[in-house]
Parts: sequence; C-alpha cells; structure tokens
Amino acid sequence: MSPSVRSHWSRLAARCAYVANDLSNNISSYAVAINGGLTLLNGTAAIGAAPNDLAVAVEGATSFLYALNSPREPSARSGSTQMVR
Repeated sequence: MSPSVRSHWSRLAARCAYVANDLSNNISSYAVAINGGLTLLNGTAAIGAAPNDLAVAVEGATSFLYALNSPREPSARSGSTQMVR
C-alpha cells in the first residue's frame, strides 16, 4: 500500500473480499482463492467519502455491500452509508 492509503475494514462476500481505504476514498475488491490467496480485482471498485466500515447483506442469491462514509470535519458526528453492490 502507498503511504496515502490507510485501510480500516475488510469484509468477505462469497469468494470476494472488499477493503475500505479511507484516505484514498475508495473500496478495493479481491478474489479469494480456495487456499486463501488474494488476487486484486479492482483497486477502485467503488468510491466513497472516507469509507471506514463495511457490511454485507445477503438476500437470496444476491449480496449487497454497504460502506459507512466518515465525515472529514472533526465536528461532524456521523457519516453516511452508501450501497456499493
């Protein structure tokens, strides 16, 4: 990782892993091999506003990835949530 990327959280969904990178304002996606090895699928699979937490919701055969975006202002109390899918 470059010095401008700080990863806060990761989540697994099916055979993919997602990493929230708050300083670069994006979410990276990786394929997870049977042996646990990772292959980068997309360094910027989604963009956000300082995403720092991820959650996965499964509905039937469909998975949804949600990202909690953090406010950059110290006085702000909460962030916003975005569906990445």
